[in-house]
Amino acid sequence: MHSSIHIHTHVHGLFKEALKLFLHSLIHIHTHVQGLFKEALKLFLQVGESALDKAIEVVGAARNDVLTHTLVDYLMGEHDRVPKDPNYIFRLYMALGNFRQVCLCLCMWVYSCVCVCVYVVYIF
Repeated sequence: MHSSIHIHTHVHGLFKEALKLFLHSLIHIHTHVQGLFKEALKLFLQVGESALDKAIEVVGAARNDVLTHTLVDYLMGEHDRVPKDPNYIFRLYMALGNFRQVCLCLCMWVYSCVCVCVYVVYIF
């Protein structure tokens, strides 16, 4: 009986060490992948507007607040004082699954359309 308890304790210790190693590896991989996402976003933003679709894909996959804010700042024109097409922000929030922001984008779009229509009617 004593030897069976010793064996179970030894096997438990081995599994515990294997689990620690596995979790450490996952953390290392996650950190490395997040670094790759950051580098990819940086390169896509350097390319410019032609690569914004890929930048949105990267941020959508990364699900990282820092990368999301970096891309939103870029789309709002913080980088070059030129705001990008609002459709990019809409697509970013769709990629992130942030449907509250998607609804806000749609509401702003509808409001701007109504304002334009009222202005056109007022002119004529």
